[in-house]
Amino acid sequence: MEDEELSFRNIPDSLEVSRIKADGKMRDALTLRLDPSLNPEGQNLDSDPENLIEDDYNESHINNDFVSVILPPRPNPLEKWDSCLVGYFIDKGVAFNYIRNSAFSLWKNKGHKEVLTNEEGFIFFIFESPNYCSEVLEGGPSYIGGFHLILKKWSRMMRLTKDKIQKVPVWVKFFNVSMEYWDSDGLSRIASAVGVPLFMDHLTNKGTRVSFAIICVELDASAKEPPSFPIYCGEDQVIAKVEYQGLPVKCEHCLVFGHDTTKCVTTQVAKLVNLQKETENNSNPRWSIVKSKVKEKWEN
Repeated sequence: MEDEELSFRNIPDSLEVSRIKADGKMRDALTLRLDPSLNPEGQNLDSDPENLIEDDYNESHINNDFVSVILPPRPNPLEKWDSCLVGYFIDKGVAFNYIRNSAFSLWKNKGHKEVLTNEEGFIFFIFESPNYCSEVLEGGPSYIGGFHLILKKWSRMMRLTKDKIQKVPVWVKFFNVSMEYWDSDGLSRIASAVGVPLFMDHLTNKGTRVSFAIICVELDASAKEPPSFPIYCGEDQVIAKVEYQGLPVKCEHCLVFGHDTTKCVTTQVAKLVNLQKETENNSNPRWSIVKSKVKEKWEN
């Protein structure tokens, strides 16, 4: 049997829900049901495939001001979207081709299948199964082109909004860590100097790379990111150096990640307001009179 061709004939047009089609054309089934007087010919609303299904849309609301539609739930699994991660960059955008190539390279062993984008800057990464999505999320922060990529699991009726990011997970390198503290307890205490430690990378956990430790740390926009800090044990002291991978820009005024303080609109508006207040409060401005110097010739 041949595959059925995808058709939009049974999908209701929200614009048609609140109006009657032009004379000579099929009237909208839902409108006719809500107002039987508009159906004097007794048109059969259940026989034509273009008509709506009453049981599915009998809770739609129409008035003169707005139209709202209550859709039936979709309990069945959605193979494509149930295996989707939705992402966006915090501070900068990256070209689509670069995103696509990087994603296939980054998650080539994670069942990555497809990349889609929309005009609002959201990126949809499709995987072979929901389990691969969980593996990517549990693997720590993701970066494309050196820029931090925020990822969330797709959910039904998901609202695509870019939240104000006050906390962000970042991979952090710690240098000059004493070997006796190279374990989960010691590294957790050291990483707590810059944020909330989440987990270590594979090589750090196994202890097979001892030149530096890499730990995923949740950073707070209200806190500082020190480039180094001292570690004390009794009378001994060492200086641990820190490198932050893909740290997004931060606004010191708004205390969020995503834009720089110098480019903050709120900061610029506040400066203009303060300048205006200073001008209004200056009741005795000092005026300086400038005189032009003119050489006068006297006739004898």
